[in-house]
Amino acid sequence: MRRLGLLLCLVLSASAGDEPLVRVHDLADLKAYDMWFALAMAKVKAAAKGADVLAHGDTLVVIASAAVQEKVAEELGAIRKAFGILVTMEVRFVKAEGDLGVATVPVGKLDALLQERKAELTRGPTLTCYNGQQASLSAVRLVTYVSDFAFSSDEEGNVTADPLVETLPHGISAKLRPFASGGKVRVAAEVTMVEVGAEIPEIELPFPLPTPVKIQVPETRTRSVTEIVDCAPGEYAVLDLGGGQAVLIRAILAADAAGSTEEAGSK
Repeated sequence: MRRLGLLLCLVLSASAGDEPLVRVHDLADLKAYDMWFALAMAKVKAAAKGADVLAHGDTLVVIASAAVQEKVAEELGAIRKAFGILVTMEVRFVKAEGDLGVATVPVGKLDALLQERKAELTRGPTLTCYNGQQASLSAVRLVTYVSDFAFSSDEEGNVTADPLVETLPHGISAKLRPFASGGKVRVAAEVTMVEVGAEIPEIELPFPLPTPVKIQVPETRTRSVTEIVDCAPGEYAVLDLGGGQAVLIRAILAADAAGSTEEAGSK
């Protein structure tokens, strides 16, 4: 309450004279994304040059001269313009006999390269998010297995073994965060691939039961890569997971999305 009262006093005193001016900026749209809200606060404070800047909820009150207010408005406008960029990311999965050995693949040469490498291409999801916003994908199937048994007995001493079933993801999951600036896009990617063996080994439990019970012990292999890649227009960035596995990412700005989608669909 004390903070709110101080805020109201500053607003009233500033409004009573010609200088300084009071402006209230609604930052609710940016506050949903911590990075952009923090950047807005830093830019406003720098532009205000020591003037009063008070945050209250989703709003920011700036008490400063007209010239400073104009500068603050320009900074917030620039941040909103950068934040408001929509980026579409096309994701493809490649499985080849050998590593691709390249950092990027032009869209027009992808089919030829795959044919030469005797590789398989799987179309993954297409994600659209705001500039700087993290998007997640999961292209997995769940593998079920018997991990243990729950034992119980009745009054006559009969033992019952109930299987406990668990699941493991088999496939690729990723976190992708695009950063667009000057018509170029960089993507911070965290990609993890988990492979579960096709045959799941079994172990018989050493319990004296009429019917033997077995648990399953899946064999898994995990590959991970964390990398920042440049997504040039008309190219796929390659994230090599090793073992002939790779993830291809193509980033498209909203202004180019319609034409690029038609182009990709014709291939």
